[in-house]
Amino acid sequence: MNQAGLPLGLLLLVGVAVITDYSIILLIKGGNMSATSSYQALVRSAFGRPGFLLVSLLQFLYPFIAMVSYNMTVGDTLTKVFQRIPGVGPDHMLAERSVVISMATVLVTLPLSLPRHIGQLGKVLLTCIS
Repeated sequence: MNQAGLPLGLLLLVGVAVITDYSIILLIKGGNMSATSSYQALVRSAFGRPGFLLVSLLQFLYPFIAMVSYNMTVGDTLTKVFQRIPGVGPDHMLAERSVVISMATVLVTLPLSLPRHIGQLGKVLLTCIS
């Protein structure tokens, strides 16, 4: 929106929404035609085992790379925040990027990724809020 301006930005936003809606309709029609109920099964019926293996690999890599970049951002940000705390200098353990990234991974990312069903995270969230 910033680069395109408001009118063209809104037009592009609506265009992407229409394309996304059409792609979802195509996925649903393809699933109905191949009698499959999951994305992986649809890819397997359309592209065979190589397609299934590729989509499985990509579905693993995308969240893994997102997790790595999230942890790096947290590490870069929190080291600067921790250095503002009195008594935490540049040579302190909390100012070390690798230590902060390891702590964020072990204390936040790992516990959030362990439940087998996403509904279990809702129970944790409700416990934390109340």
